[in-house]
Amino acid sequence: MPLRDKERIVVAGSGKIESLDPAQANTIRTLQLISALGDTFYKLDKSGNLIPVLAKEPPKITNKGMALQIKLKENIFFHDGTLLDAKAMEFSLNRFMKIGTLNYLIKDKVKKIKAIDKFTVRIG
Repeated sequence: MPLRDKERIVVAGSGKIESLDPAQANTIRTLQLISALGDTFYKLDKSGNLIPVLAKEPPKITNKGMALQIKLKENIFFHDGTLLDAKAMEFSLNRFMKIGTLNYLIKDKVKKIKAIDKFTVRIG
């Protein structure tokens, strides 16, 4: 088998993927591919417990149950070397709220997303 360029990802499948933009993803095929390429704040174990992935610890419930604070792990970087911090998550989540094709799932439930320190995001 020939060596492949380490900067390339090869995906085989039938059908068309319209976009790899997480905000624009709306088909099962696209969501599966994005899920395989990236990480989430948390995953669920077989018992339904939250397991931190990008998050450092379980979310803290604040504001009488109306908001969450999520502390991110430090020293995690995007593929281009940019630091994954609370400002990056604030930008990404607010972008999803504005233009996401599936934003209707949370749009009426979330009022504000804000970085409250370098590695903590508040969703409420």
